[in-house]
Amino acid sequence: MKIRLFIPLFLLALIGPPSVHYLVKNRLRHNIRTFFKQRDYKFSAKSIEIKSGLQLVLNNSSLKNQDNEIKIGQINFKFAPKNLLALTFPARIELIKPVLSLNIKRKSSENSPADPSFFEKYYRQSGVKIKNGIIKVVTQNNEITFQNISGEKAPHKDMELFALLAQYEGKYGIWAAKKIKFRLNKINLKRFEIEYLKLIHKSGKDFDLKGQAELISKDIWDFSFKIQHYDNLFSLRGKTNLENNRIYLDGEGEGSLKSFTALFDPVSKLPVFFKKGFKGRFHSNFNLVWNNKLTAFSGKTELKNLITDQALIADHAVNWPNLTINSKLNRKTDKILLKNTINAGLRSPFFVQLAFQQNRLKMKARLNKVKCNDLFETIPESLIPHINTARLKGEVGFLFTSILPLDNLQDFNSHVQLMGNGCTVTKEPDKMDVRLLKEEVEVTLIDNKNRKVKRTLGNSDPKFSPWISLPKHLIDAFNSAEDVNFFKHGGFAWKMINKAIGFNLSEGKIVKGASTISQQTVKNLYLSGARTVSRKLEEAFLTLRLDKYLSKKRIFEIYLNIIEMGPELRGIRQGANLYFGKSPSFVNLLEAAHLAAIVPAPTFYYKMFKKSNVVPDFWARKIRDILKKMCLDKNLSWPQYYRAKKEEIIIKI
Repeated sequence: MKIRLFIPLFLLALIGPPSVHYLVKNRLRHNIRTFFKQRDYKFSAKSIEIKSGLQLVLNNSSLKNQDNEIKIGQINFKFAPKNLLALTFPARIELIKPVLSLNIKRKSSENSPADPSFFEKYYRQSGVKIKNGIIKVVTQNNEITFQNISGEKAPHKDMELFALLAQYEGKYGIWAAKKIKFRLNKINLKRFEIEYLKLIHKSGKDFDLKGQAELISKDIWDFSFKIQHYDNLFSLRGKTNLENNRIYLDGEGEGSLKSFTALFDPVSKLPVFFKKGFKGRFHSNFNLVWNNKLTAFSGKTELKNLITDQALIADHAVNWPNLTINSKLNRKTDKILLKNTINAGLRSPFFVQLAFQQNRLKMKARLNKVKCNDLFETIPESLIPHINTARLKGEVGFLFTSILPLDNLQDFNSHVQLMGNGCTVTKEPDKMDVRLLKEEVEVTLIDNKNRKVKRTLGNSDPKFSPWISLPKHLIDAFNSAEDVNFFKHGGFAWKMINKAIGFNLSEGKIVKGASTISQQTVKNLYLSGARTVSRKLEEAFLTLRLDKYLSKKRIFEIYLNIIEMGPELRGIRQGANLYFGKSPSFVNLLEAAHLAAIVPAPTFYYKMFKKSNVVPDFWARKIRDILKKMCLDKNLSWPQYYRAKKEEIIIKI
């Protein structure tokens, strides 16, 4: 947007004695109208007065074209031999439409008052003084008012204007400013300074700004500004070409993460994760190129004393090590590439690359080989409170790649490649030594409501059902319903994880998990059910330990004896007795599918069947779906499936 400011300047070409005032006024009126008519402007004035002492007064004048309208209360002109012209604005000037742009071009070869060169010549040679003025600019949606305007132009110099106060009100809020300086060359804005401006956003957030901008060549501005929001301070320097919408910007910022992230709520529509729950300090240096859109960006950000109190990360506050993030973005015709290097004090930093091309987001994350214990100790102790006493040896690195089709988020896919000789645990975490599970051991199980149930994982407990006593169709029902590849994977099902991530991304929230039977066993034995990064990290560590030391049969046996079957009800024996009044050894195929179906929400289904033991249609379909899946997984034959469909399940809760 090209900014121009028009100040009507007129010169009395012929001043005679009072006896010829009438002739002069008509001649002057004609010349003014002719001048503006050549520019498609219509000039009118209620009255033109010529006073003694070589003074001219225009009252209630206006200037219009199809795009603009200016109303002027009163303008006083005074002829002075030294400066040729003095001009004051003791009254209001109102711009009814957007800022007026007046391009003066020579249309006549004669040096007459109607010739633009006539006005240009005498404007350059004149001195102008303005004081106590008010300018109000009104557009369709916005209004800006400049008050207490004063200014001066020496002969052959630029115009200097000073507005003591200014106020703008638009759809984004209110701007209140003081001490604004302008420099104009002819009618063009050449420089402006603003000592103080406060923006009060409609959300209630406020910003303070000060700085300056100067025209250094055609349409190119050099600018320097400081923006402050509470204890966040940003310094911006650069150049911009307003005609081509091009910006070159160098910036520096520092402040509080808490107030900075709170700033985006609700000013920006960032995800809730970024809006709150962060404390600490940041310092950032950056530069960017904007050519109608962000073309290039590079920056360095330091995060110190970082504390997160974010439900997605952990159910408690987490203290993080100091982080340094170097970022670089480049945009090509059909591709955006963002590279980040994250230094957390390791020998090798993390490298994260994001590439957006053809509506697909590709990510690569790499960590070159580092010592396992160094990597483990980089993780904040408060993020892994149950396992932070463990110690490791060896070297490990990884390469993580993922592809996310933005037009079909459910097709998310990823892959992890490990490097190095792997990690060996030299010290198990306190109170969570999974090796003890190889033999009979007493455990305390805690549900999400902090209810505790004690169990002995062995034959000495009458509520324990050993593997050998469980019918095959019961094991197969849980295997198909919860983790069909349990006997093949090493504790994690990467295909299930990708599918769950894609589904959750498409839903915009976490609604589906991808835990294997090994992971569920670890969670039920040691951890809470919170869906947090903290719990998942601890769960991953303990799952690897579980699959290393225990057989698949022992893990499955423990799983079936500790799963929740209802309020304070644990294990398959209590579940079979609750719903069918029998031990697990005697449940039939339909009953086995029913017990497997209640695992995702045991308390909810317990209350449902407690209220009425009539099997609803949706539940019958759910059981048939599990039986069909057993067939597809080759855990059940199709003749068995069709026979089971004809049978009826009787719940005795």
